[in-house]
Amino acid sequence: RTERVVLFLFLRVASAMARAIAAGAVLAAAGRLELGLALKGVVDFQSKLGGGVAIQATYQDAEGQITVAAGKSGNQSATAEDTFLFGSATKTFTATAIMRAYKAGKLDLNATVSTYVDPLLMKGANQTLVEMYGPNATNMTVWHLVSMQSGIPDFDVTTFDTLMLTTAKTHSWTPLEILQYGAKQPWICMPGECVYY
Repeated sequence: RTERVVLFLFLRVASAMARAIAAGAVLAAAGRLELGLALKGVVDFQSKLGGGVAIQATYQDAEGQITVAAGKSGNQSATAEDTFLFGSATKTFTATAIMRAYKAGKLDLNATVSTYVDPLLMKGANQTLVEMYGPNATNMTVWHLVSMQSGIPDFDVTTFDTLMLTTAKTHSWTPLEILQYGAKQPWICMPGECVYY
């Protein structure tokens, strides 16, 4: 029952977003209100299950942007101006882009990650991936990364999350800085020897 209610509320949010998108900029305020009410329904339901939930959603097109927020984290209410970590949701975009490049013949899934990132790392950090992450990275392939089998250290730890969130208004963390932080964390396993999400 709980899963069905959550799915219903999620579909309500998606439907409100679709209507707001279809309505365009003329009805942006009405779309924002409808989306906000749908989000509030999701958050209210989740709060009854226990635990704090804060949600923020943004739709942007050539005409403008709609951002809504609902819920609480601790005692703080979520606002449209808050900074949220997007986290694992980026994996779907990254994997899709990688598989498109593979399908187009522009990328080899069995090539080492170093093949593709070393030119960028040398330019930005004057280091190769293996120099940054150590010998465990030597045989790490693109497929290992996409299939969650790389064993690469996880930068998504509480201390770094807190640092990124507390400095978000004054510092924009670059991908290189995030890679360098991750390189300081312990490896999960050797590439191909585990699956770690």
